[in-house]
Amino acid sequence: MDTVQVKTEENRLGDVVDEQSEDMQNHKEDAVEMIKIAISCLQKNLRKRPSASMLFKVFEGFMNLEPVTDYKFLNSVHVEQLWSR
Repeated sequence: MDTVQVKTEENRLGDVVDEQSEDMQNHKEDAVEMIKIAISCLQKNLRKRPSASMLFKVFEGFMNLEPVTDYKFLNSVHVEQLWSR
């Protein structure tokens, strides 16, 4: 299982936020929300990806995105390798 999926399912996406950056730590909740949005935008099924207008509503606080349940998109990206750098 990929780290992103495990951290998402355990509600621990904050663990992937840069610990060395004081700014990132001060805004950890916002960073986690951006990670969730990025995950939604990377879904393999294009129809499940949020539209630009949906993202605008999310950023403005008028809407929440549905949680991602299909992590197959992670198979095409070696996330573990990116984080280990």
